[in-house]
Amino acid sequence: MALAYIMELAEGLAEESDQVELYPQYGRLVILRNIGKILGACDRQYVDFLCLSNGMRAFGYEFYGFKSQELRPYLHDHMLSLWAWDSMLAGAFWGFASSPSGLKWGYLAKVDSAGNHYIGAYDLARPREVILVASSFNVFLWKFLSALQTALRKGEEPPRFEASWFREEGETYVHDAELFASEEAAEEFRYLQ
Repeated sequence: MALAYIMELAEGLAEESDQVELYPQYGRLVILRNIGKILGACDRQYVDFLCLSNGMRAFGYEFYGFKSQELRPYLHDHMLSLWAWDSMLAGAFWGFASSPSGLKWGYLAKVDSAGNHYIGAYDLARPREVILVASSFNVFLWKFLSALQTALRKGEEPPRFEASWFREEGETYVHDAELFASEEAAEEFRYLQ
């Protein structure tokens, strides 16, 4: 799924609902300069997202960016606090988003066939375990935003986006065949133990 299409969806949702906010980006140079604050791997697709919107808030879900006056903590601070909370995540899980219930989403060292990082969900109540939810950031964001759009159009509450939601059969299943073909799929999508 192309990021340009995904961002059109995000912008449409921001126009439809005051519960979706995209934050001003300060230019690619600012983002690229701040990437150095992230220890280890950087996910190319997430960096591209930040170059278009320096973070996002949608129905209480927060996607962190850099130097944002509107959205804190900054991406690198969020990652470091996660690693301090659970040292097993260090160098293996780079948290970029949080849910209202405390679920953390991040990219992993594991990459898909195109070199994009898999996305996992981490629950603070279940330390040392990350559950795979998507084979890349773009797939993850498309699933997330599409579900919000569907809920808004039906007049329903958005889904809770628990890790298991991303594996339900239906639209999300057919668009992420690589996730279901992964070794971890046979182990209930567990990445870290």
